[in-house]
Amino acid sequence: MHWLEGKLARNMGKPDEAAYIFQKMWEEFRVRELRHDLVMVTLDLAEVIAASDQFEEAAKLVRQVYPIMVNWGLHRYALATWLMLREALELRQLNGLFSRMRVYYRRHWNRPAAFQTE
Repeated sequence: MHWLEGKLARNMGKPDEAAYIFQKMWEEFRVRELRHDLVMVTLDLAEVIAASDQFEEAAKLVRQVYPIMVNWGLHRYALATWLMLREALELRQLNGLFSRMRVYYRRHWNRPAAFQTE
């Protein structure tokens, strides 16, 4: 339910409320080692942060999660995709990347495949 609340807040133009909700979820998922959920909520949180023109803060969050993903033994395609997100944030060139990444991580979490850029 909290995830839905965060998405509703984001869609209703309340980025601070959405970021607060996603941040609390992020912390809970990290502590509980809910791997897939942590990645997915990181995408939501980074997107909200970036939408507020805080690209460096969003990139910092993405950088923070990368070593965690490596320690999980996540496949190389998923890791490479994550690095692409970090670079896109640093360059401020997202072009719908968050939604494409959500689809990618839902489909290819356990089935390695290269990320299709377009």
